Amino acid sequence: MKFLIVFLFILTTTSSFSQNRKAVKLYDKAVKAYDKKNFIKALNLLNKSIDANPKEADSYNLRGCIFEDLNRYKESIEDFNTSIDLKEDNPDAYFNRANTYYDLGDYISAIRDYEKSIQLNPTDKDAIEMKKDAENALIDLINE
Repeated sequence: MKFLIVFLFILTTTSSFSQNRKAVKLYDKAVKAYDKKNFIKALNLLNKSIDANPKEADSYNLRGCIFEDLNRYKESIEDFNTSIDLKEDNPDAYFNRANTYYDLGDYISAIRDYEKSIQLNPTDKDAIEMKKDAENALIDLINE
């Protein structure tokens, strides 16, 4: 009986490790496709990566970026939310969600997420600059 328990543990651990390796390889391929602006291929690879390991925050974050590039903002925000839920200390996910909110004209939400991104990575010049842009856009909106 003890042997069976150990065997089952090893089997599930090996299977989990194999799934994670598969997810990482698919993610790496998706990054390359994304860099080449092949968004559909990257989306397909990320969907497979997420199927292989649904707990990998980076896959959701990259897929959110692709959805944003495709102007599929609702899906973009959903993926950034999932990425943040899985990895709360990821400044990139906050920054990317802020960019989506900015594109939608939701400057208050954008500012909030830029602030969180800056809190997690105080030297991120892009987040600092984009936060200023969002604040100025909000001021302009109020003054219209």
